[in-house]
Amino acid sequence: MPPWQRVVSRVSTVALTVAFAAVAYLGTLTGAEILARGLQGLEAPAIGGALLTGIASAAGGWLAYRAGIELRTRDLATLLFGFLTIGTVFAMLTAADPRWWERHFSDLGAGSGAGSWAFNGTVVVAGLLVATIGSYIGRDLHRWLGDRALRGIASVVVLFALTGLALACVGLFPVQAAPLPHNIAAFGTLGLFAASAAAVMLVMPLRPRALVLTTAGAAAGIVVALALWRPLEVYSAAGLEAVAVGIAFAWLTTLVRTIGDLAPDASRPSRVPSLLRRGPTGRPDSTSSPSGGKVGS
Repeated sequence: MPPWQRVVSRVSTVALTVAFAAVAYLGTLTGAEILARGLQGLEAPAIGGALLTGIASAAGGWLAYRAGIELRTRDLATLLFGFLTIGTVFAMLTAADPRWWERHFSDLGAGSGAGSWAFNGTVVVAGLLVATIGSYIGRDLHRWLGDRALRGIASVVVLFALTGLALACVGLFPVQAAPLPHNIAAFGTLGLFAASAAAVMLVMPLRPRALVLTTAGAAAGIVVALALWRPLEVYSAAGLEAVAVGIAFAWLTTLVRTIGDLAPDASRPSRVPSLLRRGPTGRPDSTSSPSGGKVGS
């Protein structure tokens, strides 16, 4: 690999290490909180606590081991949704205001209790995961299309990285402490995610019907969700946010599965020494497949 491709790979590895540590940590805390509420008054002996700790450690180690063997982009999308769910559930269980749902999810990050740092930390790590997913989508697109599409692929990776940064800023600037930066980051996340989706669709030389229908359905679903929030007032802003995240996850899952099916499994080192140039001789990559089929490394 050229130096820039190695840097992208290593940065993604560091990001995934942080993400898996956060998943294991919050998953353990959430499980403990649920057990504490369901088994009130239970005092586990030392051996019981050691067994629970061992089980949690084994589960976290197993997840990381599986990722080390083979990690696909679709696995990252599932990890992102699972991590958001775990972190949000823990934040809800430990929320200082039990009626936060009447407003919006950002209220979970207000205050100084366990729920606030859990929610804000979840959003920050989720932003890191979004940026990493963008890197893996770029990897799959490069395996499929080769160096001839490198400029477009780079724009996809950069847009996903900016989306992840904006999402992380939502957690770094809690709504109670910094409402203006928080709101800018929140709306910026939505706009950048839409731009990332458009960039991916433009780079792909062919768009399978399932992906096109899912994209159209997601757009229609967002419009309906907005109408149910305003002016129909069926649910609060928290309900709208939950629906929007679910729709975005459904679209992202379809996207990564589609690209994963079209891209070859083998690594594809780039022939471009610098992203500022198209190739060592200025010509497109001759090994790419213009028909969009499977290609070798």
